[in-house]
Amino acid sequence: MPTKSQWISSSPQSKSPSFSDVKIDWPNINYLPASISSIASVTPSSGKIPYFTGMESAALADFGSVGMQVVAATSQSVARAAIDAASSGHTHTSPSSGSWWTGYAKVGADGVCEIGKYLDFHGSASDTSDYTGRIFVESGNFQFFGCPIRTRDGVLSSASPSYGFISEEGLGWYRYSSGKIGVMSGGANTAIIGPSSISPGSDNSKTCGEPNLRWSVFYGATAVINTSDARKKTTPRKFTDAEIKAASVLAKEISIFQFLDSIEEKGAENARLHCGMTVQRCMEIMRSFGLDPFRYGMICYDSWPESLEYKQPTFSEGSELTVVDDYGNLVGSVNFPGECLDDYVVIKAAGDIYGLRETQVAFFIARGQEARISAMEERLGLV
Repeated sequence: MPTKSQWISSSPQSKSPSFSDVKIDWPNINYLPASISSIASVTPSSGKIPYFTGMESAALADFGSVGMQVVAATSQSVARAAIDAASSGHTHTSPSSGSWWTGYAKVGADGVCEIGKYLDFHGSASDTSDYTGRIFVESGNFQFFGCPIRTRDGVLSSASPSYGFISEEGLGWYRYSSGKIGVMSGGANTAIIGPSSISPGSDNSKTCGEPNLRWSVFYGATAVINTSDARKKTTPRKFTDAEIKAASVLAKEISIFQFLDSIEEKGAENARLHCGMTVQRCMEIMRSFGLDPFRYGMICYDSWPESLEYKQPTFSEGSELTVVDDYGNLVGSVNFPGECLDDYVVIKAAGDIYGLRETQVAFFIARGQEARISAMEERLGLV
């Protein structure tokens, strides 16, 4: 067997060795010179030996009857094929079921690239750390280490926020402007989140909550501010006699009550006491004086149609699904003669609810009380 120095000699050997005598030690193969063409011409049995000058380039030493011919690899894939064909014990195989953490990733004919648990990134070629950024899977969740996740600014179109959902276009969030995140729904700005405020996507166009999806409590350091700019209003008019009379009667309807759902949750002894009046009684009094309650912004009424809520109930074929309203009252049922194709449909019953804008009610009553006081003062000769 020729020595290493004999193998790289530029002068021909007096005797050509048999190819069967050649043993390639892969961990040490890098002792070959950068120019493989300097190896002496040999005439072993036909075969190919891969030779590397780095991962970006490779060559094949083709040993034929005429001698050695150097064939440069034209691409990474050609170099990889050379390795697979010639390196016994070092074949590059793809990860597979039961052995996901071994082998080399490659794209299959189906377009799938199987990789192991970790995917490491390095910010520069000279990086000596284990990773600059890492993506890995743990307990069924993606986890990101090393560096923050960032995406493009803004939106490509009304249907393409920076972070969105495949199943619904125009839903997601994005960078609205410096220091602010925009939330999109239905392809339109729904909310803007900034360092000191959360705002609707456009002025006076969004509600906070819905009639059948109400917030339980609002906490605030100051009171609610309502638009009261004279430039936004018609010229104020005085109360009519009917309005003053209705306001005086409404004052007598202020009473103490408890909420039924609170009693159900806490019991009558623990449910808190509230003061005010019912909308229905307020409307009744206003009508008794010839007033249309719905002409006044203090009276509110909302309704909603039957809708679908996407949950994950479990029911057998032919079972009955109970339908209740927002207060837990039974309003009906739906029979499922067969499997529900969506697997997660629940009917939300139609409903309605009345409400009061209590600050306006208070102003309305206050005007009636002022009229009563002024009438008394006039009778007593105090004015």
